[in-house]
Amino acid sequence: MVSNSNEISTIPENIKKARNKKGFSQDRLSKMVDVVHNTIIKIVKLIKIGIQHLILLRKLQKLLK
Repeated sequence: MVSNSNEISTIPENIKKARNKKGFSQDRLSKMVDVVHNTIIKIVKLIKIGIQHLILLRKLQKLLK
């Protein structure tokens, strides 16, 4: 598991870089996995929201120790 919140917050950017390195647009990627383009957008947003929640939970955990 990633321990640093800075490392966690770069996950969406790393996914984008890997996708771009392979030359895949979000639209092409959605077609490759047989979902509508909007699904890829929603997944990226959910990842970002999850990361924000994880960072907040870690801060709360530190405060409650």
